[in-house]
Order: sequence, then C-alpha cells, then structure tokens
Amino acid sequence: MPAARLAGTLSIFSTGAIVGAAASLAGGAWVVDRITACPDCVPFTQGLHPWQIAIIVMALPGLLFGALAILVAEPARQHDRRAESESGLGETLRMISARRGFYIAHFLGFSLLNILCAGWLAWVPSFLIRTHGWSLARTGFTLGVVSLAGGLIGMVGSGHLADHLYRKGVLDAHLRLYVWAAAVLGIAGIAATLATTTWLLITAMLVIATISSFIAVAAAALQITSPPRARGKVSALFLAIYNILGFGLGPAIIAFTGDTVLGDEHKLWLALLIHFAVFAPLCALAFAFGLRPMRTLVAERQGVRRDHRSMSL
Repeated sequence: MPAARLAGTLSIFSTGAIVGAAASLAGGAWVVDRITACPDCVPFTQGLHPWQIAIIVMALPGLLFGALAILVAEPARQHDRRAESESGLGETLRMISARRGFYIAHFLGFSLLNILCAGWLAWVPSFLIRTHGWSLARTGFTLGVVSLAGGLIGMVGSGHLADHLYRKGVLDAHLRLYVWAAAVLGIAGIAATLATTTWLLITAMLVIATISSFIAVAAAALQITSPPRARGKVSALFLAIYNILGFGLGPAIIAFTGDTVLGDEHKLWLALLIHFAVFAPLCALAFAFGLRPMRTLVAERQGVRRDHRSMSL
C-alpha cells in the first residue's frame, strides 16, 4: 500500500467501529425506553433490569456476524524466521528510543486526545440528562445520530486529508493535522458545556464527534515512519498505551474533578469544561513537539525506499 494512500484506506476500514458504536447508542436507548414501558415484551428476561436487557439485545447481532468469520479462509503466508529473529521486542524498543522525539510526541499526543474524547463520551449522556433535562431515549438517539454523522465524516475525511497533505509534500501531515484539530476540539468542548440552545449544543457535539475519529491517521503515521519488521510491535505498544491512558484515565479524571475538586455532581458541565480547557492545549502542544522529528523520520524512510528501488533496478 503506498504511504500516500494509507490513512484513507485505514479510515474506510475503521468506519465499521463508528457504525457499531452509533447503533449501540441509539438502539440501546430505544430498547431501554421500550422495556421500561413494556417490561415483559422480551421473553426469558424476567428479573433483569432494562439496561441489562438492552446489552443482551444489542449484543446478539454481533454474535451472529462474528460467527461469519468461520467462512473466511486463512491466506497463504511465507514464514521468514530470519526476519522474525531480527524484529524482537528489544530491537523495537531500541529503535523507538533512538527516534524518541517522534514516538513520544505521537504516543502522548494521541493518548491525550483519547483522554479528551473517551472522557467526553463516557459522561456526555449524564451531562445531557442532568444539565439539559433530556430523556434517556432522546439522549441515546441524538448521540447515535451525531456519532454516526460526525464519526463517518471525521474518520474518512481525516484519513483522506492526511493523505492529500502528504502527497503535497507535508511530511508531518499526520501530526500537523491534529495540532489544529486539538485546538478546535477544545473550543467545541467548551462551547458544548456552555451552550444554552439546542442547535449550538448539537453543532458542538458534532464537531467533537468529527475530531474524535482519529485512529486511522494515528495508525498510518506509525506505518509510514516505522521499519517494516517493527510495525506490528510499535502499533501494539501504541494501542496498549493509548487505551490504558485514554479509556482508563479519561472518564476517571472527569469523575475526580466533579466529585473531589468541585464537590458537586450537579457541576458536571464545569468538570467537562475544565477537562477540555486543560487537556486540549496539552494535546496540541504534544503534537507540535513531534512535527520536526516526524519530518526527519519520514524523509529518512523515503530515502531508504528510494535506495531499495534503485538497487532493484
């Protein structure tokens, strides 16, 4: 796959997660609303809470589609033991250490971005219900639609935009894009927490959902900058750090800010505002520090590829 098409291709592949998440939000809220009105409508679920039934109902399609994986044939592979021996974890860590300017900025920047987005995603339903008085059904349906529209636009758009900039010679496009996106995310997050009209609130939420769909660009940046034999391990290490920090700390930080720092669960809107005001600038700063190291590393990788092509001729 050419490096200038990688982010766009990964973004299309990643839209499955966007569709699934949006369906779970809208469908789960609808199921809870229906079950609350008719507790005995779903057989064999007596004694379960509506939210428990919603999880079961929404999980069934995934089980059915997951079973189709049995029909997928394993492709033929050439096992290269020498390449495997040269791509150990120790070598990968040494490679990361030698190029730590880029990898620290990348890992930290996208982890901070995930802290922002995961924290918002975890608490936005409670925010809409507590602060704006929305019903559970309205909250779930609106979040589902916003997540689907913003997620698809953001995932596919960010991937193709990064590819476009890369083809134009912007060697740090994958990080530069999110220096600006992080700043816009901070503004949109603050606007959402302070919104007094429904349209402003939904517009800000749509911007947040759009910028939150960044994983394809993050993955492509690692594939472009890492040597082939280290790409799998580098990506695995990134995903471990990104998930632990983002999904582990994001929701917890907002809970700590609301319960301990502010001491009032009714000030969830203020906890979210502080979250965006603090972490968005840190995120943009982390990406900015990685711009020059990424340009150097990409230029180095492009030089290696040109050398290989000339040797093959």
